[in-house]
Amino acid sequence: MSVVFEGKFGRISTSETFYMKPYMKRETVKDAGLWVVQRLKKNGYSAYWVGGCVRDMLLGRPIKEIDIATNAKPDDVASIFKKTIPVGAKFGVMIAVRSGYQFQVATFRTDKTYSDGRHPDSVVFADAQEDVKRRDFTINGMLYDPLKGELLDFVGGQEDLKRRIVRAIGDARERMKEDKLRLLRAIRFALMLDFEIEENTWSAVKELASEIKTISGERIREELMKIVEADRMNRAAKLLDTSGLLDSIFPKLRSLKEVPYNEQQDMREHSLTVLGTLSSPTFVEAVAVLLHNCKAQPSEREKDAETAAETLRLSREEQFRLVWLVMNQNALDNAKNRPISYLKRLYARREYPELIGLYQAKVKAGCGDGDSLDFVKSLRLHLTDEEISPTPLLDGNDLIDAGYSPSPLFGRVIDSVYDSQLEGKIKTKEEALSLARKLFAETSSESSTSSP
Repeated sequence: MSVVFEGKFGRISTSETFYMKPYMKRETVKDAGLWVVQRLKKNGYSAYWVGGCVRDMLLGRPIKEIDIATNAKPDDVASIFKKTIPVGAKFGVMIAVRSGYQFQVATFRTDKTYSDGRHPDSVVFADAQEDVKRRDFTINGMLYDPLKGELLDFVGGQEDLKRRIVRAIGDARERMKEDKLRLLRAIRFALMLDFEIEENTWSAVKELASEIKTISGERIREELMKIVEADRMNRAAKLLDTSGLLDSIFPKLRSLKEVPYNEQQDMREHSLTVLGTLSSPTFVEAVAVLLHNCKAQPSEREKDAETAAETLRLSREEQFRLVWLVMNQNALDNAKNRPISYLKRLYARREYPELIGLYQAKVKAGCGDGDSLDFVKSLRLHLTDEEISPTPLLDGNDLIDAGYSPSPLFGRVIDSVYDSQLEGKIKTKEEALSLARKLFAETSSESSTSSP
């Protein structure tokens, strides 16, 4: 016998093969991280949360990811968890997957020499106390047992959290030489947490700054992006500058010391001043500011932007944006006297928000036109998206249908016609074609097209 009843999900019959699971809230990263530790301990191993998650927990910051340290070997980890990824098994590192979260599960170890300045040549499995001694900074070197609520601190991390200090574990110079990316990470943590960098650690950063060039462009870019995301650009500019890292990553900046900007500043100092006034910039926007040498010729600025993009291994899309921003850094100058078509084309560009951010920083630094900035921002508020980017009244097919042969002149004519449309001078296809015929006639001696 089947029973049919009405519910919020419609008519349901008990004779149907139908099962409604009760609503279950998705596990948080902390719930899943606790489960991973439980599984390891259930199989006879010790296991702890380690690194940034412990630091953030003690500071009351949100925990976004959890790393786990254990005495279980990679093969043990692979046998305990249903889904694992052997990202660095020879170094004792596995990924365990739970509820869509990925947890780096690393065997307690000590590292041997670092020939490439980034990865250990070999490792020796050890205990928890030896394991934390190889890590970067004291605030990232604490262990936490989430089952017992027990904190293990062999390196003084708690005290440095209280003192708001970024301190290398052990010999600062050795820690930096082992992994040169730590040179940038020291600055990143200082900015992210609003901490000071301990004296010996800072001395090591400055001493070894030139060696950051041994790190791949991708890794440098990732750290610089996180530095920009910290959104403390004034302090970031000062730390990157005084450490020597900025000149090592962007050698072009050194030569700008010889280029005067005004009586008070050279071009390098000016670029750093503008960088320090940026507010919530994108990474591309920040790099564009460093390269905005307004004294250079356009070809030189373009080459500098392309070189920086290659150094940082930017994507093609990022490179295009960077070059455009560097080449159009002063596009808002004298905005009140610009044609409305010019401004609408700027509004329509994907780089427009970055251009506004860059130019706003220039205004704060005293080298941009504040009236132009206010005018451009105000005008944008009064224009609809359709007014900014209307569907063109004319395209290449229309010109071909009108009897014109494709030529390099096509693009210039279409652009001129679209400018007139943006300025409200023409409103119909007939008017657009009439203007196109006039433009072709005026330039007939320069083009290879034949008018019908």
